[in-house]
Amino acid sequence: MVASLKSFVFAATLVISAVAGPAPPVLGGENAKEKQFPYQVSIENEGTHFCAGSILNERYILTAAHCMHGASDDEELAASLLVRAGSLDWSKGGDLLKVKRVVIHDDNSYFKNDVALLELDEPLKFSDHIQSIEMSKDEVPSGAEVIVSGWGASNESLHPTHLQWTTLKAISRTECSKFLPETTYKLDNMICLAHGDDHGVCNGDSGGPGVYNGKLNYKQSYFKALIDRIGLLIEKRIETKIFSELNTAVYSTFNYQVIKMIAITWKGDLVLTLIALGILYSNCRFAYANVNTGSKIINGGEAQMGAYPWVVSVRVDNIHTCVGSIVTEQHIITAGHCVQQVKSIPIDLDRVSVRVGSTNQYSGGKVLDVSSIIIHSECENFLHDMAIIKLNQSLEFGTKINKIELAPKDSEVASGTPVIVAGWGVNANGTHSAKLQYLSMTAISNEECDEQVNYGYESILCLQHPLQQGICRGDYGAGIVAENKLIGVASFSFGPCDFIRLFCYIILIYAHYGQSAVRILNSEEASKRDFPYVVSVRRDKYHQCGGTIISDDAILTAAHCVQENNVTVSPNRLNVRVGSINILTGGELKAIDAVVIHPDYLDFKNNLAVLLLQSPLEWSEHTSSIPFARDITETPTAGCEVRTAGWGKQSDNGSPVKLHSDVFVVAAYEECTAAYSANDESIMCLNHELKKGNCYGDAGNGAVYGEKLVAVANFVIGACGSRYPDVYTNLVPFSSWLDDVINANKTLK
Repeated sequence: MVASLKSFVFAATLVISAVAGPAPPVLGGENAKEKQFPYQVSIENEGTHFCAGSILNERYILTAAHCMHGASDDEELAASLLVRAGSLDWSKGGDLLKVKRVVIHDDNSYFKNDVALLELDEPLKFSDHIQSIEMSKDEVPSGAEVIVSGWGASNESLHPTHLQWTTLKAISRTECSKFLPETTYKLDNMICLAHGDDHGVCNGDSGGPGVYNGKLNYKQSYFKALIDRIGLLIEKRIETKIFSELNTAVYSTFNYQVIKMIAITWKGDLVLTLIALGILYSNCRFAYANVNTGSKIINGGEAQMGAYPWVVSVRVDNIHTCVGSIVTEQHIITAGHCVQQVKSIPIDLDRVSVRVGSTNQYSGGKVLDVSSIIIHSECENFLHDMAIIKLNQSLEFGTKINKIELAPKDSEVASGTPVIVAGWGVNANGTHSAKLQYLSMTAISNEECDEQVNYGYESILCLQHPLQQGICRGDYGAGIVAENKLIGVASFSFGPCDFIRLFCYIILIYAHYGQSAVRILNSEEASKRDFPYVVSVRRDKYHQCGGTIISDDAILTAAHCVQENNVTVSPNRLNVRVGSINILTGGELKAIDAVVIHPDYLDFKNNLAVLLLQSPLEWSEHTSSIPFARDITETPTAGCEVRTAGWGKQSDNGSPVKLHSDVFVVAAYEECTAAYSANDESIMCLNHELKKGNCYGDAGNGAVYGEKLVAVANFVIGACGSRYPDVYTNLVPFSSWLDDVINANKTLK
């Protein structure tokens, strides 16, 4: 069981570092007025806005580094960039200036030091509509309002061309640290900004400003490398000390989802497609509509009928939205976000259809309805953007409609392997293509990929392709094919493509269309009789969390497992599998009558819930309860070992089918509170080996000491398998509440 219980996320910079792509969606924003944001600019290429920036002085624009990868090493590319200043409309008006040089921070990686400077070819002419913005050295206090602005969707419409703005509230660094892995992100360079529903930045305007008290925020000694590379100081008022550490702003709520985007680096005459990180908030309900701008296979060849019979058009509201691949007579694989409402919950089935048997996205073939959509249970994490669509009728295979075989689980894609990608995109002249396009790319080694992106995940596949070719703003969901086998799926990106190695998801795919499941072992597989009290808590028919039988009609789990957008999930969407160590089959599925969340649950404190069953359990050697600790004398002290069991994620490749168990060691209370940054006597921390510990699907698991249930898995600090202990809820302070819930339920019956 490795990685985190719940996906916590981040986004951006006060140079907004969210997603490098077209049009920035400022949710819940309003139209900017003339002269309101004279420092805001649009950065454009080939007539299209792709990032934003801020005017520092007459010659220099500040933006996000990930917007500019490649441009800093390619003078011709840099010269193709334009900056539009002095206009609220990114498509017209104001002054349009050429870029002379792009300088990216030397130590930029993984959104670390995500800043870049654009030197303009000629100086700006300041006016009421064009002004610089001063950089402040003051800290942004918790609760302070920060103004963000950008060109993007403020509702479920297409992206407007008019500048939008809104305000977000800063939260403390301590609060921020609960949601971001400090081992990966330098939190002292970050600011977390909170927002409410339908309000905030979604797929943010990369490179755009975040402003507090009329100034951009900074710290000391950050941009000296930029200035040294330029070989001059900008002007005295923004010399080295002013050109300081611009904080990375983090747009944070308790509900969001990580997605993938890409950065690109030019290597000679090749474009190397790489991975970077972006965000998509789960309450960006219209996020799937963003892909309606169209996938863009640039300068690909037009596919002949029958050449790619497995490729289908995935449609939302009868509009082409994504690409999919036929893998059986009834199943289509695509990207999870294409059909996602929030987390693993799909959009309404009656809105989704699939066109098969045609190379034209607008006509021909058949348009079929769907009967179910299965989104990867960890699709809130950027490594698991995959879904399986089941059609409401079986396909008849022929020359125009056929399946593509999945690559075997243990397949390796060697460096230099040619791959084919097919989808509907734009032609070289920028117009959208009705006909299916295809393109050949080449895989590079994991080592070379990791050198560029510092990810280290086996599930990432890097491809390279000739300059001015590739998938731009991806044809999401498109399959990667090597040696006539499907090896990956194009994920969410703004810019050239990135993909997921499909064989990392064989366990999910096979489990849902009938082939034998593959299991991944990191911890020990449990036996049938060792953990008769452990259950799988299921939401919408799929495993969500662990749970423990505490009476014949009550299951104990974590409160956040049965909440969605801070609202308790309806009991009819929940059930539990009892009496089985197999997450998919066996035992008995029990319906839920009521969900009782601790009345003081908030932000992972008092994180307990009791699920009351519609009918009592029948005890057997595979199904029985376990008593919970009621007194401090029954709880383990520092150094004691406790047992856990669950179906949580075992590696980057996925989650197991069989129940797994492990032994953790109780951490000293001081060690726990130091890691957790809170003084909370109701928690218990458990130490584990590096790259072990709780992960997705393990929340709600019980920890057992002796023969008593002593704690319930709450959350992890940093990331799954980090050096920090995992945080559990100590049950002793809640024993009276648990008794009251169980007894009240029996009294009512």
